Amino acid sequence: MSPDPDAVSGTVGPLDLAAFFEALNTRITQHLDADHQIGHAYLLRDGAPIDTEEDLAAAFHHEVIPLLEDHCVGRAELLHRILGSLVDADTGRPLLMSPQDLADALASEFTSGVTGPNA
Repeated sequence: MSPDPDAVSGTVGPLDLAAFFEALNTRITQHLDADHQIGHAYLLRDGAPIDTEEDLAAAFHHEVIPLLEDHCVGRAELLHRILGSLVDADTGRPLLMSPQDLADALASEFTSGVTGPNA
């Protein structure tokens, strides 16, 4: 089953969840390939789109990031190209931030017309 942005329509704080999902998968396709896209199930809770900043942070930090790190193992620059400003340029590790700050950062990085580094 292909990733379905309609399955994750909604917002979390300032973040348009479907727009984030599409933008993230576009970057994954550009820098890895379409087979490595994340599925919409990562952004669902009990069959409905995530709707709290806490659920977004849990999904992002405990499911999406580990998956992407696995895809990019040994290639910190690749993870940086996919996640942009959410990766510390010095350490190559994803930044840890509060759920509220994460929603803001994801909105800024993925849904504000930013195409990310080396896109």
